[in-house]
Amino acid sequence: MWLRDARPGDTQSQMRVARPGDPVTTRPMLDTGHAVAYLNLPLHWSADATVESLHPQIIDTVRAAMATVDGPMLVGGHSFSATLALYALAHVPELRGAIVHSGCYNRTLTPTGWQHEKRHLWQAPDIYRTFSALEFAHKLDRPVLLAHGTDDTNPATPPEQSVELYKAIVANGGTARLLLLPGAGHAFYYAEHTAFLSTEHRNWIERWTR
Repeated sequence: MWLRDARPGDTQSQMRVARPGDPVTTRPMLDTGHAVAYLNLPLHWSADATVESLHPQIIDTVRAAMATVDGPMLVGGHSFSATLALYALAHVPELRGAIVHSGCYNRTLTPTGWQHEKRHLWQAPDIYRTFSALEFAHKLDRPVLLAHGTDDTNPATPPEQSVELYKAIVANGGTARLLLLPGAGHAFYYAEHTAFLSTEHRNWIERWTR
């Protein structure tokens, strides 16, 4: 299941399952030879949002989506959705693992807010800790594949974010693989990068969903 952070103002989650051979309606992220469920995850993130108000929006939506798809499942995401995917992994034991791209895993390094959270770190420390995967790395007890471009110029997501999370997962006894793509930016556009990632995704899925 690949999570996508929906646009502000969206009010309903939507899921589309793409299977190999299906007619193309939107370009798939990567060709892995496996079905991918794309879940739009809109969050009602008010100015005074709390962990208690956000947690069920993520977990209940992911669980509801999982109930519609048979078989073992990994969760994935890109950028902020990478954090959402890891948050789901930490709280939904039925998930087999995760694949995440270009995430910000330590929100204390963006202390003046991000796209959803406008408060500063000192105003909402619980939110910053909750959405820092580094803080719950000890709960990521199923395999995590991390990919990051070495030339990611997004100020919130330098490649060191993935390096430090990889170290944290391994230090806590977890299983992780880190892919650093030379010359890649925040998103992966070059054919050699997408071909390489397609293979890595396919191998990861097949290894951990048997």
